[in-house]
Amino acid sequence: GGTRIDTSSNIIFSNGLLDPWSAAGVYQSQPSQDEAYCKMKGISDDIIQYPCNMLHNITSNGGIVALILDLGAHHLDLMYSDKDDPPCAQNARKIEESFISKWIEQWVDQRVIHNRYRVREKLLQNQSRNDISIV
Repeated sequence: GGTRIDTSSNIIFSNGLLDPWSAAGVYQSQPSQDEAYCKMKGISDDIIQYPCNMLHNITSNGGIVALILDLGAHHLDLMYSDKDDPPCAQNARKIEESFISKWIEQWVDQRVIHNRYRVREKLLQNQSRNDISIV
């Protein structure tokens, strides 16, 4: 399985490297070894700064990503936050929240467009029915 993963979207794979199962995780085929820091906009327009090699695009359109938590274990990022969490878990939560919020926003926008189209179609149907005259 998983050979055609690029046909899916809106997936975040979280790989905690302290997890014995992490060897079976989803990773970018040629991950960056860059030790630099990257930035992305968070959910409340705050800036999330994280190591660039933490976030991997699995698909070219960014619809599937993988997070690498160097000090993470089995679903640490999905547990309740704690002041003692390692920075990788704190960053992972912010990144996950940002991606999920973006995906929800895109879905809502698509629904609005779809509903506008349906309303327009109904109006046109009603208009064409009203234009028919009986002789």
